Amino acid sequence: MKRLKKLLVALILALAVGGLGGMAVSTSASASTWHKGLPKALKQHRLWGSQKISRFGSSKQFYTRNFIETGNRKGSGYFFADVMRSYYKNGKFENSFVELLINSRRYMVDPATTYTKTGKHTYQIKSTVKASGYPDQRYKVQQSGKHMTVWTKRLWNHIDPNKGLNRSQKTWHRIDHYQVLKTISDDDVQFHDPMHK
Repeated sequence: MKRLKKLLVALILALAVGGLGGMAVSTSASASTWHKGLPKALKQHRLWGSQKISRFGSSKQFYTRNFIETGNRKGSGYFFADVMRSYYKNGKFENSFVELLINSRRYMVDPATTYTKTGKHTYQIKSTVKASGYPDQRYKVQQSGKHMTVWTKRLWNHIDPNKGLNRSQKTWHRIDHYQVLKTISDDDVQFHDPMHK
């Protein structure tokens, strides 16, 4: 009888531990599920402007502002671009900009994006493309209504890790706090800064 009780207790403990282990695996798996495209908020709103500007020039006659531009191009899927544009201090476009697509390519094939949810209204976004000679540039966005905060992190875990400047970043680096620009198109920001006051 005692032996039977011991066996039952051992069986119950084994099932309990196995169940907890299964739950841990299940939670981990669901937390790292990647989906094609972009989170809903970034599909609805295609242009976001940063609140911070950086002034430059001999008399600070220019400044830069960052924009997050998203969209869906036929044949290449959703894209996520971090674009820095330069303006005169009166808000007129200065005719220079730097467009950085999510896997560091410029003007070529827009890399399709994939995302995973990491917290409440918080997502990590990466490219589905792993190109030789390019880093794995990740973005983290935390959306709150018409605003979002964006961080970035560069990983080199697939090409020449720890060689020269190819060092993976261990922490997320905050880019800025952004607000949605609903009635503004990508073309509009090439003439005037829509957030200029």
